[in-house]
Amino acid sequence: MAMLPLAGLVIGSGGRFASGSGGAATQFVVLVCLLVATFLASSALPLVMDHLKTALRTTTEAETEDARLMPFVRPRGVAHLDDPIVHNLHSASAGVGWTSISLAVTSQIGLAAIHTSLLGTCAVIGSILGWWYAGLLVGITLLVEVWLAHLRRTESAVWASDTEGQRRAEYVFDLAMGRSAKELRVFGLSSWLTDRYVALWKSTMATVWTARRRTALITAAAIAVYAAALLVGIVYALSAARRGDLSVAQVSTVIPALVVVPQTLGALMWWNSGLGSGQTGRQALRALRDLDARVDEPGPSVPGAAPHGAGLQGVVSPVWDGASDIVFEDVCFRYPGRDREVLSGLSLRIAPGERLALVGVNGAGKSTIVKLLTGVYRPTSGRVLANGIDLATLDGAGLARWQGQVAAIVQDFARLPMSVTENVLLRSAPSDRTASERLRAAVNAARRADADELIQGLPGGWDTVLSAEFEGGVDLSTGQWQRLALMRALAAIENGAGVLVLDEPAAALDVRAEASLVDQYLQHTAGVTSLIISHRFSVVRPADRIVVLADGQIVESGTHEELMASRGRYARMFRLQADRYAAVPSASGSRSGDQDA
Repeated sequence: MAMLPLAGLVIGSGGRFASGSGGAATQFVVLVCLLVATFLASSALPLVMDHLKTALRTTTEAETEDARLMPFVRPRGVAHLDDPIVHNLHSASAGVGWTSISLAVTSQIGLAAIHTSLLGTCAVIGSILGWWYAGLLVGITLLVEVWLAHLRRTESAVWASDTEGQRRAEYVFDLAMGRSAKELRVFGLSSWLTDRYVALWKSTMATVWTARRRTALITAAAIAVYAAALLVGIVYALSAARRGDLSVAQVSTVIPALVVVPQTLGALMWWNSGLGSGQTGRQALRALRDLDARVDEPGPSVPGAAPHGAGLQGVVSPVWDGASDIVFEDVCFRYPGRDREVLSGLSLRIAPGERLALVGVNGAGKSTIVKLLTGVYRPTSGRVLANGIDLATLDGAGLARWQGQVAAIVQDFARLPMSVTENVLLRSAPSDRTASERLRAAVNAARRADADELIQGLPGGWDTVLSAEFEGGVDLSTGQWQRLALMRALAAIENGAGVLVLDEPAAALDVRAEASLVDQYLQHTAGVTSLIISHRFSVVRPADRIVVLADGQIVESGTHEELMASRGRYARMFRLQADRYAAVPSASGSRSGDQDA
C-alpha cells in the first residue's frame, strides 16, 4: 500500500520539479526512485507468496492423501469396504463444496495478505478523508466477508449432505472414461450414460442451487450498500478537491485507494479464499477423522468381537510353517446390513496337506468360506482355527503372517497395470531375496502353469507392462489374466505359502483347459493344504474329498466315487452338468461326455 501515497507525492512534486527548483528536482527524483523500488518489491511479493502457497499445498496434499488412504489399507479385513458410511466419509474428506484441506490451508496465506492490504489501504484513506470513514469501510468489508463465509458454510453443508449422490455421479463418469468405455461405445450406450450422469449431477446440485437462490437478494443488497459507500467517498474526494480542501497529491492518492478496496473484496469472494474455505476445510478434516474412527470400529457383522489388531494380551503372534490344519467350528456368518445368514452352524476340517473341493449352487456361501479362511472377515459366531489358533484373536502382525501363508486366487483377482514380474510376485518373494532369485521364482511358476509361451509372446517379456495405457504395454485377455493369477499362486507356494485356495480359478477357460490346469496345480503343490472351488465338476474330481454346500451348511462329503454311489445332491448335479456338456459339440466335431462334466 506504500505505492498509493508515494504515487500521490510524485504527482504533487511534479509541478515543483517543472519550476526548475534544485531542491524540488532532488525530491522528485528520490520519490520516483522510491516508487520504482516499491513497485519492484510489490511485484516480487506475489511470486514469493505463490511459491510458499505451492510448497504448503504440495505438502498438505501429500499428507492428506496418505491419511485418506491408510484407513482403507490398514485393516487386514475387508468389512469396511462394504460400509457405505466409510465411502461417504472418504469422499467428503477429499473436499466438501469444491474445496479441500490443502486449499483451505493455503487460502489462509492469501487471506492474511488480503486483510493486511485492506487495513493499509483504509489507513491511507483515513489519513485523508477521515478515520471514521476508513473505519466504516473496514466494518462494511468485514461484514460482507462474514456473510459470504456464512453462505459458503451453508452451501458446503448442503453439498456434504448428499455425498452418496456425488459418488454415484462420479462412478458413472469414471465408468464412461475407464476400462468400460470401449464396451459402452460398442453397444451404443454413450448417450444413455451421458444422460444418466447429467441427471445424477443435476439431482445432487439441485439443493445447492436452491440454497443460492434463497440468499441471492441479500447478497446483492450487501454488495450494493458496499458499492454506495465507496461511491460516496469518491464523490466527497472530488468535491473537496474542487473546493481546495484536498491537494492534487491527496486526491491522486485517495481515489486509487478507494478503487483498490473493491478488489480486496473481490479477492475475498474468490472461491478458494476467505473464511468459507477454512470452514469447508474443517468439514473435510472432520470427515477424515470420522473415517479413521469408523474403520477402527468393530464391524456390524461381528457383534462383541474384538477388532483385528487388539490381539490376545500376552500371546505372541504365531508363525506358521508348511501345511496348516484348518477348522471351521460351528461358524455362522451374515454380511453387514443383511438379515439372512450365508453360513449357519457350519463345521468343517481341512487336514494338513488335504486337497478339499467345495461345490454348491451360486450364493451357497463358497466364496464366503474363503474370506473367513483368509481372515478378511470374521464369523458372526463360531470360530475359524488355523493350527488351533482362532483367527479372530490375532493381532495385525499375526494376521498378516497368516495371510502370507495363503495363496488365494479369487474370482475378481487383481489386475495391476505393472510388469509381468510384479504381477506374478507381488509380495510373495521375501525382501531379502536377490533379483535373480525373485525372477527364478516367477519363471518356475510360469513353467508349472504352462505359461512360457504366453510370456515369450509379450513384446517385453517379463518386463512388459500389462496395460495398453502405457507405452510398450499390452492388454491381456481374460483367460490370459487368469493364467497369470495362477502363476501368482504358484510363486507364493514356492516362496513358503502353505495353503492354496482356488476359487473358480480359470472360469474363463474351456472345461478341458480348466481341469488340466487345476490338475497340474494339485500335482505341483503336493503337501500343501488346498481348497478348490468350482462350478465345473470335472475340476473337482481329483480332490481327496468333495464337500457339498447348501443353505449355509454341509449336506454331503466324500470322494467323487462315494458321492456318485450315494446318488444324492452331488450325483444329481454332476449328471445334470454332464448332460448339458454332452449336448454341446466340441471344436473337433466330437461331443464332450461324462469326462468333461
